[in-house]
Amino acid sequence: MIALRPPVSGDVPQMRGLLDQLGYPVTESDLRARLAALAPEDLVLVAEQEARLLGVIALHRASILHIGPVARIMTLVVDEAARSGGVGRLLLEAGAAWARQAGCHTLELTSGKQRLRAHAFYEGLGFTASGLRLHRAL
Repeated sequence: MIALRPPVSGDVPQMRGLLDQLGYPVTESDLRARLAALAPEDLVLVAEQEARLLGVIALHRASILHIGPVARIMTLVVDEAARSGGVGRLLLEAGAAWARQAGCHTLELTSGKQRLRAHAFYEGLGFTASGLRLHRAL
């Protein structure tokens, strides 16, 4: 059975491995600092089965462009060996439930253009493409 829960300190090494799979390497000390800096408008959950982390979702709630708050998925990663097994859907549904409870009317995310499999997953869950994300390094 897969359990969803907030991360604990002992999860950091496995979380780091999941973020590496997503293409965002981070040191354990940096990840610990990021988790410690979470605000009340943030949520991080891990999916665990038999002491192994299968996935992570991180969301942020904000309200500036819209009439009500919007929840943005900042991170969603499922272990490569556990993909297509329902873990991503469980994490996303838990994030959506949190967002609804927080008064959000929209759940949004960005995804790299190269992540075609992820796009199909999101579209299968009702997401639609509505914009273009641009960025620049500072």
